[in-house]
Amino acid sequence: MAPFLQEPFCTESLPDLHTTKIKEQNAVPSKIVGPLVWDGKQFKDVNEYTYRLSIDEVCEIEDALGNFQNQANEQTFVLPTLGTKLKKLAQELHHGRGFVVISGLDSKRYSPEDNIIIFLGVGAYLGETRGMQTDDGKLFAHLRDAKQMKATQADRPIKDSNRFAAFHNDLCTDIIAIQTRSSAESGGEQLIASVSQIYNELLKTKPDVARLLLKPDWPMDIRRRFCNTDTRPLFWKHEGKLLASVIPDALIGFENVQRPANLPKLNIAQVSALNEVQALAHRFKLSLPTREGDLTFINNFAVLHAREEFQDSEQNRRYLVRMWLKNNELAWKLPEQLQTGNDMIFYDEKLPYHPTLPTLNARSEAAPAWEHSFLNPATRIDSLSLVGNPTWDVDGAEPDGRQIWAIPRFARYKSPRRIDVYVGDLADSSNPSLQILRPGSLQLASRKAAGQSDISRHILRALEFWSSQFEDFEEEYMSSPFGSQITIATVEVDVKRMDIALVPRYDLERQWLSVASLEEMWDLPHDALMPPGIDIEELRFKEQLYDSIGLVEIDGREGESLVLKTISLDTKALYHELNTLITLPPHPNVSPPPLYFVTKKVRFGGKRGVCGFLMSYYPLGTVDALLRSGNCPDLPLLLKWAKQLTEAMIHVRNSPARTYTDLNPRNIAIVESTEGSPELVLIDYDQGTPGYTRAPPEIKYVTTIEKLACSNTIGPIQQDYISLMRSLIPSWTPFDPSTRYTKDYLSPSAAWLALNTDEEEGAMAYMLGKQLWALFEGAADYPEPASVAGFRLPVGSLEFGAFDKTPLAMRDIIKRCTVGADEWNGIRQPFVIRGGKIYARNLETGEVSDSVAIIQESARAWWEFEIERSKKYFSIRKLGCERQLSPSDEAFVNFLSKRPGLDAVLQAIETTIRNEST
Repeated sequence: MAPFLQEPFCTESLPDLHTTKIKEQNAVPSKIVGPLVWDGKQFKDVNEYTYRLSIDEVCEIEDALGNFQNQANEQTFVLPTLGTKLKKLAQELHHGRGFVVISGLDSKRYSPEDNIIIFLGVGAYLGETRGMQTDDGKLFAHLRDAKQMKATQADRPIKDSNRFAAFHNDLCTDIIAIQTRSSAESGGEQLIASVSQIYNELLKTKPDVARLLLKPDWPMDIRRRFCNTDTRPLFWKHEGKLLASVIPDALIGFENVQRPANLPKLNIAQVSALNEVQALAHRFKLSLPTREGDLTFINNFAVLHAREEFQDSEQNRRYLVRMWLKNNELAWKLPEQLQTGNDMIFYDEKLPYHPTLPTLNARSEAAPAWEHSFLNPATRIDSLSLVGNPTWDVDGAEPDGRQIWAIPRFARYKSPRRIDVYVGDLADSSNPSLQILRPGSLQLASRKAAGQSDISRHILRALEFWSSQFEDFEEEYMSSPFGSQITIATVEVDVKRMDIALVPRYDLERQWLSVASLEEMWDLPHDALMPPGIDIEELRFKEQLYDSIGLVEIDGREGESLVLKTISLDTKALYHELNTLITLPPHPNVSPPPLYFVTKKVRFGGKRGVCGFLMSYYPLGTVDALLRSGNCPDLPLLLKWAKQLTEAMIHVRNSPARTYTDLNPRNIAIVESTEGSPELVLIDYDQGTPGYTRAPPEIKYVTTIEKLACSNTIGPIQQDYISLMRSLIPSWTPFDPSTRYTKDYLSPSAAWLALNTDEEEGAMAYMLGKQLWALFEGAADYPEPASVAGFRLPVGSLEFGAFDKTPLAMRDIIKRCTVGADEWNGIRQPFVIRGGKIYARNLETGEVSDSVAIIQESARAWWEFEIERSKKYFSIRKLGCERQLSPSDEAFVNFLSKRPGLDAVLQAIETTIRNEST
């Protein structure tokens, strides 16, 4: 049989170690007995090692998922019945056969975020402490064939390749946890083998090999903080346990990586011994199933694992997610060299998942007064469970918790009403209910998950009680004006005491304009066609997806979902988007005109006003949803999409619209194509201001000042910021949602009005550059935690500026597009998001703190810095109109002239496509 490790560092012929004399004849530990000794052939059925979840247990997991906030442990991810059984499986890992498989979950039923939460929650019962798998502290490793990487399969890390992985252990972790998201077209089986079985066989047939494996002179080349490069045994007999740490790559090395000069190469005896271990592991192996949704847990020190080579197809791509876990109660005692690495993985205080308080100047935080204490019976909430036979649902919530999309069940499949729930001050520190319900946790959740939060569930119970007090609540609700509001003044412990009111809004209908008025106002070109109108009473509401986006059907056309866009606060942006869509020339990668105007009869004067419009619904979803799923397309498709996205931006640039102001992955739809691979379509043209994470600095600076100029809570200095805004945009006025749309209305985003034509294109190139980076790197968004959007990112998000998967040819154009980004200037916010919590971070030492006082102080300092540089930008722009700038001022704004045009970006993409195809 050929050796498993084909290219040793020595070239001599391999001897038979059974006949090789080893100089040191140390006593070999005796034969191992117990359940950790097994041969894969002894398992006749997968049920012998698989725990199959019952329907009730799956429901229990889903209940815990629905109650999840921002930490996954036994106290917050409560599994009353299943939890006890999972504890027994943890015993099996440490004192039984050393591996378990949990089956019965269907990963396709859950979003990527929910799959992660389930993985974290269930895993917490087998190992409560999670380890860092990278030097920068990432909890998860994504195991798949990263087809967009330029490196050959042989030169890639195993986790990013499809090649065979020899039997090995993972560094110094206690438990390997694997969640199977999807399987390959062929191959890719997970293989495991018992270390004790291999050792016993060597003891029986080749004791010299067993002795050699126990000797501390195996040269390990591990260039990571978790384990040092040194010499050590491969097998240990320690505290009554046999442990293994077999890492072939660290022993043999890569062909193109130079080993340290002071580190010896394997001798021929060691190479032969290593091949013997691989051969016996293959002989005694067990092939584990790779069913979607399965969770596999392996005792890393007791069981070797490997992977067969695999091949993906367009339909079936292998994708696993891995965690490293430790059960503090059951964990094996480790020899010093393994313990050092283990401590670095699980307890390194310099990395952010296990922070200690930094030495920052902050006052100590006193315990809450009795009237605000969780221990006070008066502040306790009886239950957050949904009532029996509920009459309300929550479709979602905005991250600040102030707007909740709560829908009475009788309103489903009836004419849309857009009546949302608005909650009062959620930052009132004197309200003990808010301390208990933690509304701030919504900033760490998706909009969908926010609807299942403690605060949302408590409000849902309050709505159930409140609406039951009406004689005919359905009549009251359905007869209320479109865009009315349900207001909750304060959140109380006792839902019966909450001040809730149905507030009719008539002002919104007064803002509506008729189709004829809009036609006259727009003076449309002859080739622009107005869509037909449809009465809102002909629509049937299905679900609220976002603040302005709902899913509907047309009466009599059931099964055909359409997107209804409405705005319940200010119609100006709605009409601006309508005008843009109607006048935008057709292009395969931009959204087509609306299918219908949606009209409603106004209560005053009898006119019929435009309250929204209908667009096609794209069931394949958005780029955002795709990237969050982890199913990253291959490089040819990514390059095709990059080209289509750039062409769409150029098309908008050359159209009457002129700018596309909020490029983000949620505004890029994936559509089916008659040519095979899916294509991209740019959607959502309300032309609002881009989020903090995507905004070019010239937009971010103006937006920061504009928010202060529109704030009525900052006192007399508000006028100073109003003056600043008008120094740059003389026609600027504070935002007023009550004013009607006129033909003079220019844009929902005032910041873009301050740019000239070339600067507009530069700002679009900036957003395009960030989106191209996200596309190639597989990042759903960019974690800049100073914004609400940043708080809501999933664990493991990439940080803009770090290149890993982006083709080399594209990196330069992305850097040129994003000139002016803070990341290129070494500016980082003093916050990090780790494990669902916000920490303040000391930018000099890297230490972090979850102290409220320190976080508040860090936020204050950051925003002082942000406001000051925004004011500096205004000052320089004004000076530039009057005289030549100084060199330092010129350097501050030189990004405005250094970005490439969109045509240059397209040329770079087309060149990359040609080079990749040859």
